[in-house]
Amino acid sequence: MSLHDLIPPASEAKFCPHLGIKEDAQTCTAYASEWNLCYCAKPVSAVSLEHQRKICLSPVYTRCPVFQRESAAPLPKQLRRERTVSGSKKALLAVMILLLALGLWAVWRYLPWNEFLNSQGFIALGV
Repeated sequence: MSLHDLIPPASEAKFCPHLGIKEDAQTCTAYASEWNLCYCAKPVSAVSLEHQRKICLSPVYTRCPVFQRESAAPLPKQLRRERTVSGSKKALLAVMILLLALGLWAVWRYLPWNEFLNSQGFIALGV
């Protein structure tokens, strides 16, 4: 039994039955998304948003070179989605760095460094 024996006739399917999300291979988003993965490829891979829009999420998914294969193989490089850091992750990282910097500044500024250094015989830093 091949992968294609498990899919409905093309006239009934509106998008590729091998497109799914990480948590559920039988479920995909109805729009091009970084969450959609190709389960026809081995290993399972993220598909480019353009390929999803043009092929995977349309009735012409049967024209996909991965779908037409007889056996599972890696997703061709030109169909893979490039891994990028999303804007929200970049913003979260920036906020975390800022908070860390503020925390270090507060520790340096408000702890009694001058008194400690003077008690050890060092010259005060003038903070």
